[in-house]
Amino acid sequence: MRLPGPGMLRVLSTLAKGHYRLSMPLSEARAIHCQAMQRQELPVNSSLVSAPATIYPTTAEELHQVVAANTPVFLLHPRERHFPCSVEWFLERAELLLVRKGWRRQVLQVLEPFGKLSPAALKAAQDSFATHQQEVQRQERRRKRKQPNSFMMLRLGEAYRAGQADCINDVPVYAHVKEVVDPLGRRDSIEINYMKFLAYNGYYKVFNTFYVGELGAHDADWEHITVRLSPDASRVLGIYYSAHRHYDGVWLSASSIPREPNGRPIVYTALNGHGAYWFPGFVPRLFLAFNDLTSDQGPVWDAKRCVLVTQGKLPQVVSRGTSLDGSSYSSGLERSSMSSVEVVSDPSAADWLAFEGRWGSTVVAPALQDWFARAENPISRTWLQQVFLPLWPGLDSVWEPAQEELEELTERMQLDMEAAMESARSTAKESDKMVEEMVRKARDETHKSWEETLKVVKQYSKRTWWRR
Repeated sequence: MRLPGPGMLRVLSTLAKGHYRLSMPLSEARAIHCQAMQRQELPVNSSLVSAPATIYPTTAEELHQVVAANTPVFLLHPRERHFPCSVEWFLERAELLLVRKGWRRQVLQVLEPFGKLSPAALKAAQDSFATHQQEVQRQERRRKRKQPNSFMMLRLGEAYRAGQADCINDVPVYAHVKEVVDPLGRRDSIEINYMKFLAYNGYYKVFNTFYVGELGAHDADWEHITVRLSPDASRVLGIYYSAHRHYDGVWLSASSIPREPNGRPIVYTALNGHGAYWFPGFVPRLFLAFNDLTSDQGPVWDAKRCVLVTQGKLPQVVSRGTSLDGSSYSSGLERSSMSSVEVVSDPSAADWLAFEGRWGSTVVAPALQDWFARAENPISRTWLQQVFLPLWPGLDSVWEPAQEELEELTERMQLDMEAAMESARSTAKESDKMVEEMVRKARDETHKSWEETLKVVKQYSKRTWWRR
Protein backbone atom coordinates (compact mmCIF):
# COMPACT_ATOMS: atom_id res chain seq x y z
CA MET A 1 0.00 0.00 0.00
CA ARG A 2 1.34 3.44 -0.91
CA LEU A 3 0.65 6.22 1.56
CA PRO A 4 1.51 9.90 1.56
CA GLY A 5 4.31 11.20 3.75
CA PRO A 6 3.57 12.55 7.23
CA GLY A 7 3.00 16.11 8.40
CA MET A 8 3.96 18.85 6.02
CA LEU A 9 4.55 16.49 3.09
CA ARG A 10 0.98 15.24 3.38
CA VAL A 11 -0.36 18.78 2.99
CA LEU A 12 2.04 19.55 0.17
CA SER A 13 1.68 16.26 -1.69
CA THR A 14 1.42 18.05 -5.02
CA LEU A 15 5.02 19.20 -4.54
CA ALA A 16 6.33 15.82 -3.55
CA LYS A 17 8.16 13.69 -6.06
CA GLY A 18 6.44 10.54 -4.87
CA HIS A 19 5.01 8.66 -1.93
CA TYR A 20 6.91 6.17 0.12
CA ARG A 21 5.82 2.70 1.09
CA LEU A 22 5.05 2.16 4.75
CA SER A 23 6.24 -1.32 5.61
CA MET A 24 4.84 -1.74 9.17
CA PRO A 25 2.19 -0.47 11.62
CA LEU A 26 3.23 2.79 13.23
CA SER A 27 3.05 1.50 16.81
CA GLU A 28 5.18 -1.53 15.93
CA ALA A 29 7.66 0.64 14.06
CA ARG A 30 8.09 2.88 17.09
CA ALA A 31 8.81 -0.06 19.38
CA ILE A 32 11.33 -1.63 17.01
CA HIS A 33 12.92 1.75 16.28
CA CYS A 34 13.62 2.23 20.01
CA GLN A 35 15.48 -1.07 19.98
CA ALA A 36 17.42 -0.10 16.87
CA MET A 37 18.47 3.25 18.33
CA GLN A 38 19.81 1.42 21.37
CA ARG A 39 21.79 -0.83 18.98
CA GLN A 40 20.05 -3.98 20.14
CA GLU A 41 19.70 -6.91 17.78
CA LEU A 42 16.13 -7.63 16.75
CA PRO A 43 14.68 -10.98 17.82
CA VAL A 44 14.00 -13.30 14.93
CA ASN A 45 11.26 -15.92 15.17
CA SER A 46 12.60 -18.75 13.04
CA SER A 47 9.11 -20.15 12.52
CA LEU A 48 8.04 -16.94 10.80
CA VAL A 49 11.15 -16.34 8.68
CA SER A 50 11.16 -17.72 5.17
CA ALA A 51 14.63 -16.62 4.06
CA PRO A 52 16.41 -18.06 1.03
CA ALA A 53 18.78 -20.93 1.66
CA THR A 54 21.82 -18.70 1.11
CA ILE A 55 22.01 -15.12 2.35
CA TYR A 56 24.73 -13.06 0.71
CA PRO A 57 27.26 -11.78 1.43
CA THR A 58 28.29 -14.99 3.21
CA THR A 59 31.98 -14.12 3.77
CA ALA A 60 34.08 -11.06 4.55
CA GLU A 61 35.58 -11.31 1.06
CA GLU A 62 32.14 -11.09 -0.59
CA LEU A 63 31.22 -8.15 1.63
CA HIS A 64 34.45 -6.38 0.70
CA GLN A 65 33.84 -7.11 -2.98
CA VAL A 66 30.37 -5.52 -2.90
CA VAL A 67 31.62 -2.49 -0.93
CA ALA A 68 34.53 -2.00 -3.35
CA ALA A 69 32.40 -2.39 -6.48
CA ASN A 70 30.01 0.36 -5.35
CA THR A 71 32.44 2.84 -3.82
CA PRO A 72 31.47 6.17 -5.42
CA VAL A 73 33.65 8.32 -7.64
CA PHE A 74 33.33 11.93 -6.50
CA LEU A 75 33.54 14.78 -8.99
CA LEU A 76 34.59 18.04 -7.30
CA HIS A 77 34.01 21.59 -8.47
CA PRO A 78 36.93 23.27 -10.32
CA ARG A 79 36.85 26.17 -7.80
CA GLU A 80 36.97 23.84 -4.80
CA ARG A 81 39.67 24.78 -2.27
CA HIS A 82 38.80 22.45 0.61
CA PHE A 83 39.54 18.82 -0.17
CA PRO A 84 39.06 15.41 1.47
CA CYS A 85 41.36 14.07 4.14
CA SER A 86 41.62 10.98 6.31
CA VAL A 87 40.57 11.04 9.95
CA GLU A 88 44.14 10.33 11.09
CA TRP A 89 45.50 13.20 8.96
CA PHE A 90 42.91 15.56 10.46
CA LEU A 91 43.57 14.54 14.07
CA GLU A 92 47.34 14.98 13.68
CA ARG A 93 46.73 18.62 12.66
CA ALA A 94 43.94 19.45 15.09
CA GLU A 95 43.68 20.43 18.74
CA LEU A 96 41.06 19.27 21.22
CA LEU A 97 39.38 22.07 23.13
CA LEU A 98 36.88 22.43 25.93
CA VAL A 99 34.58 25.23 24.80
CA ARG A 100 31.55 27.00 26.18
CA LYS A 101 28.31 26.52 24.30
CA GLY A 102 26.85 29.48 22.44
CA TRP A 103 27.79 31.87 19.66
CA ARG A 104 31.21 32.76 20.99
CA ARG A 105 32.48 29.19 21.41
CA GLN A 106 34.69 30.55 24.17
CA VAL A 107 37.70 28.29 24.81
CA LEU A 108 37.75 27.19 28.45
CA GLN A 109 40.68 24.78 28.23
CA VAL A 110 43.05 23.15 25.73
CA LEU A 111 42.66 19.42 26.38
CA GLU A 112 45.10 18.21 23.72
CA PRO A 113 47.41 20.56 21.76
CA PHE A 114 48.26 20.36 18.07
CA GLY A 115 50.25 17.27 17.10
CA LYS A 116 49.19 15.15 20.07
CA LEU A 117 45.95 13.63 18.80
CA SER A 118 45.29 10.18 17.41
CA PRO A 119 42.18 7.96 17.50
CA ALA A 120 43.39 6.34 20.73
CA ALA A 121 44.24 9.73 22.29
CA LEU A 122 40.79 11.03 21.31
CA LYS A 123 39.12 8.07 23.05
CA ALA A 124 41.25 8.58 26.18
CA ALA A 125 40.38 12.29 26.25
CA GLN A 126 36.69 11.49 25.95
CA ASP A 127 36.86 9.05 28.88
CA SER A 128 38.69 11.67 30.96
CA PHE A 129 36.11 14.28 30.02
CA ALA A 130 33.27 11.99 31.13
CA THR A 131 34.93 11.67 34.55
CA HIS A 132 35.39 15.45 34.67
CA GLN A 133 31.72 16.00 33.88
CA GLN A 134 30.68 13.73 36.74
CA GLU A 135 32.83 15.78 39.12
CA VAL A 136 31.32 19.02 37.78
CA GLN A 137 27.82 17.67 38.41
CA ARG A 138 28.77 16.75 41.99
CA GLN A 139 30.11 20.28 42.54
CA GLU A 140 26.95 21.77 41.08
CA ARG A 141 24.81 19.75 43.49
CA ARG A 142 27.03 20.70 46.41
CA ARG A 143 27.25 24.40 45.59
CA LYS A 144 23.77 24.61 44.07
CA ARG A 145 25.28 26.62 41.23
CA LYS A 146 25.40 25.44 37.62
CA GLN A 147 28.73 25.61 35.80
CA PRO A 148 28.89 27.00 32.21
CA ASN A 149 27.62 24.46 29.63
CA SER A 150 30.62 23.12 27.75
CA PHE A 151 31.62 20.42 25.28
CA MET A 152 34.72 19.10 23.54
CA MET A 153 35.54 20.43 20.09
CA LEU A 154 38.15 19.51 17.48
CA ARG A 155 39.69 22.55 15.79
CA LEU A 156 41.88 22.21 12.72
CA GLY A 157 44.91 24.44 12.23
CA GLU A 158 44.08 27.16 9.70
CA ALA A 159 47.05 26.20 7.52
CA TYR A 160 45.52 22.78 6.84
CA ARG A 161 42.02 23.73 5.68
CA ALA A 162 42.84 22.65 2.13
CA GLY A 163 42.95 19.02 3.26
CA GLN A 164 45.02 16.49 1.29
CA ALA A 165 44.64 18.43 -1.94
CA ASP A 166 47.81 17.07 -3.52
CA CYS A 167 46.88 13.38 -3.11
CA ILE A 168 43.10 13.11 -2.91
CA ASN A 169 43.03 9.62 -4.44
CA ASP A 170 45.03 8.38 -1.45
CA VAL A 171 42.29 9.62 0.88
CA PRO A 172 39.94 6.79 1.85
CA VAL A 173 36.17 6.71 1.68
CA TYR A 174 34.56 5.27 4.83
CA ALA A 175 31.77 2.68 4.64
CA HIS A 176 29.19 1.36 7.10
CA VAL A 177 27.03 -1.65 6.17
CA LYS A 178 23.61 -2.42 7.68
CA GLU A 179 21.09 -5.20 7.28
CA VAL A 180 17.61 -3.73 6.83
CA VAL A 181 14.87 -6.01 8.17
CA ASP A 182 11.09 -6.01 8.39
CA PRO A 183 9.22 -6.31 11.74
CA LEU A 184 9.53 -10.09 11.62
CA GLY A 185 13.29 -9.94 11.30
CA ARG A 186 13.36 -10.92 7.62
CA ARG A 187 15.99 -9.23 5.52
CA ASP A 188 14.47 -6.47 3.40
CA SER A 189 17.65 -5.06 1.87
CA ILE A 190 21.28 -4.15 2.51
CA GLU A 191 22.33 -0.52 2.94
CA ILE A 192 25.87 0.81 2.62
CA ASN A 193 26.59 4.31 3.94
CA TYR A 194 29.58 5.73 2.08
CA MET A 195 31.02 8.61 4.12
CA LYS A 196 33.33 11.28 2.82
CA PHE A 197 35.32 13.42 5.23
CA LEU A 198 36.62 16.84 4.21
CA ALA A 199 38.93 19.07 6.21
CA TYR A 200 36.82 22.21 5.99
CA ASN A 201 33.40 23.42 4.91
CA GLY A 202 33.89 26.68 2.99
CA TYR A 203 31.93 29.94 3.17
CA TYR A 204 28.62 30.34 1.39
CA LYS A 205 28.03 33.09 -1.14
CA VAL A 206 24.62 34.64 -0.59
CA PHE A 207 22.72 34.51 -3.91
CA ASN A 208 26.02 33.21 -5.35
CA THR A 209 27.24 36.82 -5.27
CA PHE A 210 28.77 37.94 -1.96
CA TYR A 211 30.01 36.52 1.33
CA VAL A 212 28.51 37.42 4.71
CA GLY A 213 31.30 36.95 7.22
CA GLU A 214 32.05 33.27 7.74
CA LEU A 215 28.49 32.13 7.18
CA GLY A 216 28.37 28.36 6.68
CA ALA A 217 32.08 27.79 7.35
CA HIS A 218 33.33 25.24 9.87
CA ASP A 219 36.14 22.74 10.39
CA ALA A 220 35.47 19.09 9.51
CA ASP A 221 32.69 18.14 7.12
CA TRP A 222 31.08 14.70 7.19
CA GLU A 223 28.83 13.93 4.21
CA HIS A 224 27.41 10.64 2.96
CA ILE A 225 25.40 8.78 0.37
CA THR A 226 23.54 5.50 0.90
CA VAL A 227 23.52 2.63 -1.59
CA ARG A 228 20.58 0.24 -1.20
CA LEU A 229 21.06 -3.36 -2.35
CA SER A 230 18.69 -6.27 -2.80
CA PRO A 231 18.37 -8.73 0.12
CA ASP A 232 21.01 -11.05 -1.40
CA ALA A 233 23.27 -8.03 -2.15
CA SER A 234 23.48 -8.98 -5.82
CA ARG A 235 21.58 -5.94 -7.22
CA VAL A 236 21.74 -2.20 -6.63
CA LEU A 237 18.23 -0.81 -6.16
CA GLY A 238 18.95 2.88 -5.63
CA ILE A 239 21.08 5.58 -4.02
CA TYR A 240 20.19 8.27 -1.50
CA TYR A 241 22.09 11.47 -2.32
CA SER A 242 22.36 13.31 0.98
CA ALA A 243 22.99 17.05 0.94
CA HIS A 244 24.29 18.76 4.07
CA ARG A 245 21.78 17.50 6.64
CA HIS A 246 20.59 14.03 5.75
CA TYR A 247 16.86 14.83 5.67
CA ASP A 248 17.50 17.17 2.75
CA GLY A 249 18.31 14.45 0.25
CA VAL A 250 16.87 12.58 -2.74
CA TRP A 251 16.49 8.90 -3.61
CA LEU A 252 17.42 7.91 -7.15
CA SER A 253 16.34 4.56 -8.58
CA ALA A 254 18.94 2.34 -10.21
CA SER A 255 17.88 3.20 -13.76
CA SER A 256 18.67 6.90 -13.19
CA ILE A 257 22.02 6.60 -11.38
CA PRO A 258 25.03 8.00 -13.29
CA ARG A 259 27.85 5.45 -13.35
CA GLU A 260 31.40 4.91 -14.49
CA PRO A 261 32.03 2.27 -17.19
CA ASN A 262 33.09 -0.13 -14.40
CA GLY A 263 29.70 0.31 -12.73
CA ARG A 264 30.73 2.51 -9.81
CA PRO A 265 28.29 5.37 -9.09
CA ILE A 266 29.21 8.99 -9.81
CA VAL A 267 28.58 11.66 -7.16
CA TYR A 268 28.80 15.36 -8.00
CA THR A 269 30.08 17.22 -4.94
CA ALA A 270 28.90 20.78 -4.27
CA LEU A 271 31.37 23.67 -4.08
CA ASN A 272 32.40 24.50 -0.47
CA GLY A 273 29.39 22.77 1.14
CA HIS A 274 30.14 19.29 -0.35
CA GLY A 275 26.54 18.08 -0.61
CA ALA A 276 26.03 15.04 -2.85
CA TYR A 277 24.11 15.27 -6.14
CA TRP A 278 23.60 13.16 -9.25
CA PHE A 279 24.00 15.94 -11.84
CA PRO A 280 26.30 18.89 -12.57
CA GLY A 281 25.06 22.47 -12.49
CA PHE A 282 23.04 24.84 -10.31
CA VAL A 283 21.14 23.45 -7.31
CA PRO A 284 18.63 25.91 -5.75
CA ARG A 285 18.29 25.83 -1.96
CA LEU A 286 17.11 27.88 1.04
CA PHE A 287 15.04 30.64 -0.56
CA LEU A 288 17.53 30.82 -3.46
CA ALA A 289 19.97 32.56 -1.10
CA PHE A 290 22.26 29.61 -0.30
CA ASN A 291 22.56 27.53 -3.46
CA ASP A 292 24.89 24.71 -4.44
CA LEU A 293 27.06 24.47 -7.51
CA THR A 294 28.35 21.18 -8.96
CA SER A 295 30.49 20.49 -12.01
CA ASP A 296 32.00 17.70 -14.10
CA GLN A 297 35.06 19.78 -14.99
CA GLY A 298 36.89 19.71 -11.66
CA PRO A 299 39.19 17.26 -9.84
CA VAL A 300 38.11 13.62 -9.64
CA TRP A 301 38.33 11.87 -6.28
CA ASP A 302 38.70 8.19 -7.22
CA ALA A 303 39.65 6.68 -3.87
CA LYS A 304 42.11 3.78 -3.84
CA ARG A 305 40.92 2.63 -0.42
CA CYS A 306 37.61 2.22 1.34
CA VAL A 307 37.75 1.83 5.11
CA LEU A 308 35.00 -0.43 6.44
CA VAL A 309 34.06 0.80 9.92
CA THR A 310 31.45 -1.93 10.54
CA GLN A 311 32.93 -4.54 12.85
CA GLY A 312 31.66 -8.09 13.39
CA LYS A 313 28.09 -9.04 12.55
CA LEU A 314 26.14 -6.58 10.42
CA PRO A 315 23.84 -4.46 12.61
CA GLN A 316 20.12 -4.86 11.97
CA VAL A 317 17.90 -1.81 11.46
CA VAL A 318 14.18 -1.61 10.81
CA SER A 319 13.02 -0.75 7.30
CA ARG A 320 11.42 2.68 6.94
CA GLY A 321 9.98 2.04 3.48
CA THR A 322 11.10 3.04 0.01
CA SER A 323 10.05 5.12 -2.98
CA LEU A 324 12.26 3.31 -5.55
CA ASP A 325 10.74 2.15 -8.82
CA GLY A 326 12.03 -1.43 -8.74
CA SER A 327 14.78 -1.08 -11.36
CA SER A 328 18.20 -2.53 -10.56
CA TYR A 329 21.66 -3.35 -11.87
CA SER A 330 24.42 -5.73 -10.81
CA SER A 331 26.15 -4.86 -7.54
CA GLY A 332 29.42 -6.50 -8.60
CA LEU A 333 29.03 -9.49 -6.27
CA GLU A 334 29.07 -11.90 -9.21
CA ARG A 335 31.75 -10.16 -11.26
CA SER A 336 34.90 -12.14 -11.83
CA SER A 337 37.16 -9.08 -12.08
CA MET A 338 38.23 -7.40 -8.83
CA SER A 339 37.62 -3.70 -8.20
CA SER A 340 40.51 -1.25 -8.13
CA VAL A 341 39.37 -0.14 -4.66
CA GLU A 342 40.98 -1.88 -1.71
CA VAL A 343 38.57 -2.42 1.20
CA VAL A 344 40.16 -2.61 4.64
CA SER A 345 38.66 -2.99 8.10
CA ASP A 346 39.76 -0.54 10.77
CA PRO A 347 39.15 -1.58 14.41
CA SER A 348 40.48 1.79 15.61
CA ALA A 349 37.51 3.50 13.94
CA ALA A 350 35.49 2.75 17.07
CA ASP A 351 37.66 5.32 18.89
CA TRP A 352 36.43 8.23 16.75
CA LEU A 353 33.12 7.06 15.23
CA ALA A 354 31.15 7.88 18.39
CA PHE A 355 33.25 10.81 19.64
CA GLU A 356 30.81 12.74 21.82
CA GLY A 357 32.32 16.15 21.13
CA ARG A 358 32.11 18.16 17.92
CA TRP A 359 34.11 17.90 14.74
CA GLY A 360 34.55 21.62 14.24
CA SER A 361 31.99 23.93 15.79
CA THR A 362 28.79 22.12 14.77
CA VAL A 363 29.33 18.63 13.28
CA VAL A 364 28.65 15.54 15.39
CA ALA A 365 30.38 12.20 14.86
CA PRO A 366 28.96 9.83 12.20
CA ALA A 367 27.80 7.17 14.67
CA LEU A 368 25.76 9.78 16.55
CA GLN A 369 23.90 10.92 13.45
CA ASP A 370 20.43 9.56 12.70
CA TRP A 371 21.26 7.88 9.40
CA PHE A 372 24.05 5.77 10.93
CA ALA A 373 21.91 3.96 13.50
CA ARG A 374 18.73 3.66 11.41
CA ALA A 375 17.65 2.75 7.91
CA GLU A 376 18.01 5.67 5.51
CA ASN A 377 15.33 8.35 5.35
CA PRO A 378 12.72 7.08 2.84
CA ILE A 379 11.47 10.49 1.69
CA SER A 380 12.86 12.45 -1.25
CA ARG A 381 12.49 16.21 -1.07
CA THR A 382 11.84 18.15 -4.26
CA TRP A 383 13.75 21.30 -5.15
CA LEU A 384 10.60 23.35 -4.42
CA GLN A 385 10.58 22.04 -0.88
CA GLN A 386 14.31 22.58 -0.48
CA VAL A 387 13.94 26.19 -1.63
CA PHE A 388 10.70 27.32 -0.01
CA LEU A 389 10.17 24.84 2.82
CA PRO A 390 13.60 24.22 4.33
CA LEU A 391 13.54 21.74 7.18
CA TRP A 392 14.99 22.67 10.54
CA PRO A 393 17.91 20.16 10.21
CA GLY A 394 19.22 22.27 7.35
CA LEU A 395 19.43 25.28 9.62
CA ASP A 396 21.09 23.64 12.62
CA SER A 397 24.49 25.20 11.99
CA VAL A 398 22.90 28.65 11.99
CA TRP A 399 20.43 28.35 14.85
CA GLU A 400 22.07 25.81 17.12
CA PRO A 401 24.56 28.23 18.76
CA ALA A 402 21.73 30.71 19.31
CA GLN A 403 19.63 27.95 20.87
CA GLU A 404 22.53 27.00 23.12
CA GLU A 405 22.98 30.63 24.14
CA LEU A 406 19.27 30.96 24.88
CA GLU A 407 19.17 27.68 26.80
CA GLU A 408 22.13 28.72 28.95
CA LEU A 409 20.61 32.15 29.55
CA THR A 410 17.32 30.48 30.54
CA GLU A 411 19.12 28.08 32.87
CA ARG A 412 21.04 30.92 34.49
CA MET A 413 17.85 32.95 34.92
CA GLN A 414 16.16 29.93 36.46
CA LEU A 415 19.08 29.37 38.81
CA ASP A 416 19.11 33.07 39.73
CA MET A 417 15.38 32.91 40.43
CA GLU A 418 15.85 29.80 42.55
CA ALA A 419 18.68 31.51 44.44
CA ALA A 420 16.52 34.62 44.94
CA MET A 421 13.63 32.47 46.17
CA GLU A 422 15.95 30.59 48.52
CA SER A 423 17.26 33.91 49.82
CA ALA A 424 13.69 35.16 50.24
CA ARG A 425 12.74 31.97 52.10
CA SER A 426 15.78 32.35 54.33
CA THR A 427 14.94 36.00 54.99
CA ALA A 428 11.34 35.06 55.72
CA LYS A 429 12.47 32.43 58.21
CA GLU A 430 14.71 34.96 59.94
CA SER A 431 11.83 37.45 59.98
CA ASP A 432 9.53 34.82 61.46
CA LYS A 433 12.07 34.12 64.16
CA MET A 434 12.40 37.84 64.91
CA VAL A 435 8.62 38.25 65.12
CA GLU A 436 8.31 35.19 67.35
CA GLU A 437 11.04 36.58 69.61
CA MET A 438 9.33 39.97 69.75
CA VAL A 439 5.97 38.35 70.56
CA ARG A 440 7.57 36.20 73.23
CA LYS A 441 9.27 39.20 74.81
CA ALA A 442 6.04 41.23 74.65
CA ARG A 443 4.14 38.34 76.21
CA ASP A 444 6.73 37.95 78.93
CA GLU A 445 6.74 41.67 79.65
CA THR A 446 2.91 41.74 79.71
CA HIS A 447 2.81 38.74 82.02
CA LYS A 448 5.37 40.34 84.30
CA SER A 449 3.44 43.62 84.29
CA TRP A 450 0.21 41.79 85.22
CA GLU A 451 1.94 39.98 88.03
CA GLU A 452 3.25 43.27 89.42
CA THR A 453 -0.19 44.84 89.08
CA LEU A 454 -1.84 41.95 90.90
CA LYS A 455 0.75 42.17 93.64
CA VAL A 456 -0.01 45.87 94.13
CA VAL A 457 -3.76 45.20 94.16
CA LYS A 458 -3.38 42.45 96.72
CA GLN A 459 -1.26 44.64 98.96
CA TYR A 460 -3.79 47.47 98.69
CA SER A 461 -6.67 45.12 99.46
CA LYS A 462 -4.89 43.76 102.55
CA ARG A 463 -4.29 47.24 103.97
CA THR A 464 -7.90 48.20 103.43
CA TRP A 465 -9.14 45.06 105.26
CA TRP A 466 -7.00 45.75 108.36
CA ARG A 467 -8.32 49.27 108.56
CA ARG A 468 -11.83 47.98 108.70
